[in-house]
Amino acid sequence: MAWEASCLLSPILLVLLASGSWAQGTESLQRVEGTRLSVKCWYDPSQHLKEKIWCVKTPADTCNILVSSPAGRDAQGGRSFIWDNPDSNSFTVIVTALRTTDSGSYHCGTLESRRMFTVLRSFSLVVSKDNSNTPASGMTSTWTVTEVPTFNPTEDLNAISARVSTSSIVVPVVCGLFSKTLVFTVLFAVTQKCVSFG
Repeated sequence: MAWEASCLLSPILLVLLASGSWAQGTESLQRVEGTRLSVKCWYDPSQHLKEKIWCVKTPADTCNILVSSPAGRDAQGGRSFIWDNPDSNSFTVIVTALRTTDSGSYHCGTLESRRMFTVLRSFSLVVSKDNSNTPASGMTSTWTVTEVPTFNPTEDLNAISARVSTSSIVVPVVCGLFSKTLVFTVLFAVTQKCVSFG
C-alpha cells in the first residue's frame, strides 16, 4: 500500500543499511524540465516480498519517501510511479513532468521497517530549464503549437508488462522445443545404429 504521508528515515540508519550500495557511488543524472525520468533498480530475490520505495534526501539528511509499492504491485505518489517486476527481481521508477525543483539526491530501495530501508541505487539528479525555445535578445520568433503525446504511466507500464509476459512465455517454449528436438535426434541416431547392427 502506498503511503499517503511522507516518511523520514534516520541518516544513521541509512548509512548502516546502505554501506554496500554506497560503495558503488552515486550516479549522476541530467534531465531537462518537462521530461520524465525512468530508472531501474534491482533487488535480491529474497527481497521480492518487501515494499519498494523511491525517496529524496532532505537538507536534514533524512530520506522523504515519495512513493512506496507493496511486493509485485504498481504504485503512484504524485508524479512518481513504481512498477515492480518480481520475475526479473527489479522495479522501475518513473517521475513525470520534471521540474527544476526536482534536482537533488534520490535513492531507490526496499523497506525493512517503518524507519529503515536498504538502498539499492543512489542518484544525483539535476533538472535544468529548457532554453532551446528562448529567443536571442532583439530577435522575434514565431511559435508553432504542436500537440505532444502525454505519458500515461498505467498504459506504458501495462505495455512493458505485456512485453515481459510474452518473452517469459516464448523463451521456455523455444527451449522446450529445442530440447525435444535434441532428444528425438539422439534417439533416432541410436535407433538407426541398432537397425544397421541387427
